Amino acid sequence: MATQRARAEADRSTPDRLLDATERLIGEHGVDGVSVRAINAAANSNVAATHYHFGSKEALVAAALARRMDALAADRLAMLAPLEGRRRPAVRSVAEALVLPLARLCRTAEGRPYVRFLATLDRAGEPWRGLLTDAFAPQWAHLGPVLAKALPEVPELLRQFRFSAAATMLLDVLAGPERHLASAPPATLATALVDVITGALAAPVTEGRHQ
Repeated sequence: MATQRARAEADRSTPDRLLDATERLIGEHGVDGVSVRAINAAANSNVAATHYHFGSKEALVAAALARRMDALAADRLAMLAPLEGRRRPAVRSVAEALVLPLARLCRTAEGRPYVRFLATLDRAGEPWRGLLTDAFAPQWAHLGPVLAKALPEVPELLRQFRFSAAATMLLDVLAGPERHLASAPPATLATALVDVITGALAAPVTEGRHQ
C-alpha cells in the first residue's frame, strides 16, 4: 500500500505537489514559519522547483489561493444571484451565501487544508493578507451591495466592519472545527455559524456612534 501511495504521489505534477504542500504547511505552521525550501522538500521536489514553476514564494501562495477559488466563487455567486434582484433580501439569506459555500468546501478532503490555509493568511501581515483580500474581491463585490440592500439602516462603515469581522470568524471556526461543537455533525456547525453571523450583521446600531 505504501508503494501504491508513493507511485500515486510521483504521478502527480510537480506544480500540484508544490501547491498541496503550500496549503498544508502554511495552514499548520503559518506563512512566516514555512520556507520555500521546506515546501520543496514536502513536495519531493528539487530545491529550485518553486522558483522554476512560480518564481517566488508570494507567487506560489497566490497560485495556491487561486487554485480552488473559482469553484468557491461559483458556489457563492449562484447563491447570491437570486438575492441581487430583490429590493430587500433577508439578512439570513446573505449570511447563508457567506457561510455555506465555504462550509461545503471544508467538508471535502481537499477543502479542509485549503480553509486552514485561508485562515492562516487572514491572520498574517502583508503581503499575505493582501493576497487573500485580492483573491476574494470579486465575491465581495457581489456580497457587499446585497448586504447593503439587506441592511440599509446600518451605516456603511459599520456594515463593512461587521462583514469583515463575520468573514474572519467564519474562517477561524471552519479552520478549527474541533474547538467548536466538536461532537456535532458538520451541518449543525454550519447552521450555528449562519445563526451567529446573521445576528452579528443585523445587530442594533447604537445611535450617534457610527456616523
